[in-house]
Amino acid sequence: MEKKRVFRQDYVSLDKEYEFKGGEEAIIIEEKIPNVKIKVDKKLYQMPYRDFIVISHKVE
Repeated sequence: MEKKRVFRQDYVSLDKEYEFKGGEEAIIIEEKIPNVKIKVDKKLYQMPYRDFIVISHKVE
């Protein structure tokens, strides 16, 4: 079973590399500190683990 999270608010990274809208679903590819690799809408991203946890909630 894939681990997924849904973004609960709009998010734009500080370096403007990526942005996500509230309600988009992220599939976790690799979850390691300090970064997490995710896939959103068929695109792969890597972002700080702390930011990812703050802006999302788990999909049941």
